[in-house]
Amino acid sequence: MKKIILIVIGLIVIGATWFGLEQNKSALSTEAVEADQPIAVLPVKVERIEHSTPYNTYKKTAKLVGANELIVLSEAQGNIISIYKKPGEFVSKGDLVALVNAELLEAESLVLKANLEKAEKDLTRYKSLFEKEAITKDQFEKINLGYKVAESKYLVNQKRLNDTRIRAPFSGKINKIFTQEGSLIGPGKPVFEIIDTESMEMKISLTEEEVTSLNEIEKITVQVVNKPELTFEAQITSEAVKANLAGQYDVVLTIETLKDNNLKSGLSARAIFQMSTDNEGIYINEKWIVDDKVFLAEDDKVKEVTVKRGKELEGLVQIKNGLKSKDLIITTITEGLKSGQRIRIINDNS
Repeated sequence: MKKIILIVIGLIVIGATWFGLEQNKSALSTEAVEADQPIAVLPVKVERIEHSTPYNTYKKTAKLVGANELIVLSEAQGNIISIYKKPGEFVSKGDLVALVNAELLEAESLVLKANLEKAEKDLTRYKSLFEKEAITKDQFEKINLGYKVAESKYLVNQKRLNDTRIRAPFSGKINKIFTQEGSLIGPGKPVFEIIDTESMEMKISLTEEEVTSLNEIEKITVQVVNKPELTFEAQITSEAVKANLAGQYDVVLTIETLKDNNLKSGLSARAIFQMSTDNEGIYINEKWIVDDKVFLAEDDKVKEVTVKRGKELEGLVQIKNGLKSKDLIITTITEGLKSGQRIRIINDNS
């Protein structure tokens, strides 16, 4: 009797274990089936295909330099008594930057002016006498020569006086002052450096292919490398007619800018040359192509299309066959998409 009870208990335990295993197996199978089920409706973004003629571009990087950069030298001799500008300050053409002591020249000017006025009166009087034949021609020419000498000395003095007022030769920013108040200066000594920041230049080198296509350029944009939001239009102002030692052609770009642009000579900049191509057609982002296939949205479902590639221009690929204007191409979640899969468009570009 005892053995029968033990056998019954064993059978009950085995049956309960088997039942539990079957339940777990059933649950796991149900979860696996549910995991394999596709998402009912997949949200996607699309772009509408249009015909276009994209720009073909190439880029060159170089340093910006002022179109005019000049170290102004003194033409006067004497002590600097005043400096009116500071490094970094903008000046207009003709602004006074420094003043040299001119007391002796001013005193000399008074004497020379008086001599000139006397010589002018003498010339007027002797001319009248000569016309009346009261004096000889030699006497009149001597007075006339005296007047010219007095005039010449006065003009030389005025030039020397003007040289003591050292002015900006063009508009720009003062980069450096080489002297200070009280210092002695002489002819040929540097006073200040000025850079024209309203007109900047880039000196670049182009290949033979690039230089022969310059007439196809529609637009040149210059972008500051470390501050891309600073962009300016540029024009070609100089083009070499002979290749340099590297077999390239030197070209100068001029950028007309605003006075308050904070551009500085020496900044790295990127020139972007844009050429219009003759290849009108359908161009799409190369990221939308997977193994020469793209996915379209059609009747709220995915449609897989094989395409034929054409030219590649700055991240765009020309599609020669497989797409037509007005098609809606899926631009997100391209991996794992299958034809017939239900989708929902979530952007407004359609």
